[in-house]
Amino acid sequence: MSRIIIIDGCSANIIFQAGAAGLPQQTTAVAGGRLAGAAILLGEAGREVFMMGEAGRDPLGNLLVERLEQGGVDTSCIDRYSDGASTPSVLIFPSGNPEKPTQSIVYRSELAERWDSRWPRVDRGDIVVFGGYFSLQQRVRSGLVDFIDNARQRGALIVNLPGFNPAMAPAVTRIMPALLENLEMADAVMTATDDLNHLFPGMTPEECYRSKISFYTPLMVNIDPLSHSAQVFTNGFRTSRTLAETAGVNGISAWSMPVALFIDALNRNGITPASIGSLPTVVTENIADSVGMSSRQAFNK
Repeated sequence: MSRIIIIDGCSANIIFQAGAAGLPQQTTAVAGGRLAGAAILLGEAGREVFMMGEAGRDPLGNLLVERLEQGGVDTSCIDRYSDGASTPSVLIFPSGNPEKPTQSIVYRSELAERWDSRWPRVDRGDIVVFGGYFSLQQRVRSGLVDFIDNARQRGALIVNLPGFNPAMAPAVTRIMPALLENLEMADAVMTATDDLNHLFPGMTPEECYRSKISFYTPLMVNIDPLSHSAQVFTNGFRTSRTLAETAGVNGISAWSMPVALFIDALNRNGITPASIGSLPTVVTENIADSVGMSSRQAFNK
């Protein structure tokens, strides 16, 4: 199979007990982000995965890089900054009530340095995945765009996840130009209904695909937490599957599993920038089956 290159900043989720009130409180610390979790799942499944991002040279950054390496992920392309800024963390406060949203607080230091990660080798057929808030930062943009332009020229398939932490939602207007540029660079997109609601209020996922996203990319997979389903959209075709699992695995967010399975399905089906615009129905159905499976067993298919 081809090489998978995942671009994202390293962060940790510090999760409080549901309905926490008063101190002291027990917390759980896990690797944060959909993409980092997907990298670990793919690495543990034996895929060749490179993480391209950044982490501070602090105890938290060390723990995150070590977790990636334990999962079989190559971390040689993670930029370890040491200008005094700390590795980002997100405090998560589950409500304990399905009718009330989980609250989160993002703690990150604004770095003055330009992102300067080492580039991994990219060959035709490799898959490059990027997204989240990391890809929207101005100090990251020039290096990110240069790398993706190079990867496209070398025949890599580009996948974008435009989602970001809900705490960042008020900044949507300011970052919208970068979000649209990311879509323009992508061959495939993976979204979540909540993210689409922030980006394109009042529109269903299918309406978002038809009027906003299909112009940029022919393939979109959307995860809908309320219906526990994965929806696959291509030019002239739509299908959906029920997600078999919704719980996280070994401290990795539940969102990371369908992301990993989508990337793996693209890899196993040998989908390229040239073929993605005219996928046979059987391939689209296979992608939907893989994402809907949401189980480690899917990696053995």
